[in-house]
Amino acid sequence: MTISIQNRPSEQHKEQTFMPTQTATAITNANQNQEQFMNYPTANFLMTSPANTRTESIIIQNEHGVMIEQSLRNVSAMASTWYKNSTSQLYAVLGQCYELHYLVETADSSQRDKYRDDVKAAYVALGGAQGANSLLSRIVSVVFNFADLDRRQRSRYSSVIKAAYVSEQQPTDAAGFINWLEHAGGIVAALEKRSDTSSTKVEQSEINETVRAMPAKAQLNIANSGNRFVVLLAQPIDSETVEVLYQFEEDSIGDSLATKAYKAQLKLAKDAEKRSTAAIAADRLAGEGAAQEVA
Repeated sequence: MTISIQNRPSEQHKEQTFMPTQTATAITNANQNQEQFMNYPTANFLMTSPANTRTESIIIQNEHGVMIEQSLRNVSAMASTWYKNSTSQLYAVLGQCYELHYLVETADSSQRDKYRDDVKAAYVALGGAQGANSLLSRIVSVVFNFADLDRRQRSRYSSVIKAAYVSEQQPTDAAGFINWLEHAGGIVAALEKRSDTSSTKVEQSEINETVRAMPAKAQLNIANSGNRFVVLLAQPIDSETVEVLYQFEEDSIGDSLATKAYKAQLKLAKDAEKRSTAAIAADRLAGEGAAQEVA
């Protein structure tokens, strides 16, 4: 971005403590609608207004030359304004991506399949250059389809949305996601916390052993190889009956679903522990209150 420099020979500007006002930069409405203040490399969203409409200069000069320290403070303040605005806009867009993903994944099975197909169709229309192969990555690829936004950055956006979706305090809409992300400290902090959480890796054998010990839902007479998980694809007939449509015995499918079941069981256990702790605390308070009344 080129910013014109105005000479100011007067001595009164030596001690000027100028902070850039809103008129220092003007973002055109067309650029604002087109670019949406995305916070990614090589993009330039600061559009300088014509010099004759500016009341103050960002780069400060006097008869001795350029006042470097003050000029740097002014440009830094300008950058800070841009960063706050762009970050706010980015979080808002990511929130909408999160809500769309949440609505698709929590829809009933028939509607969910249709939604997924619609997202895939929108992604295929881009030519598939981004290499996305999941619902979430396709949503992000369609929304952030910009030439100077690389695949690595889109992957970070997908990762932070996924981190929110699998979190204990799972948001249910865009506003909830923004609150979650701000509470986490931003994208980088949220991804770092996710890495810290996943650093204590549980071996697949331990996961499988835990899942095998879970209470059985039902027993069926189906021929199988007898040494691995059997995954059955079933559709509901009514609220109490399902019919099996297909049978999988691949380790990759069984281990993947066993891991999901393991994590879901851990979450249920944590939720139950929280409820139990809350109930104990409530009983204790009630007991203390009764004791005070007797006294």
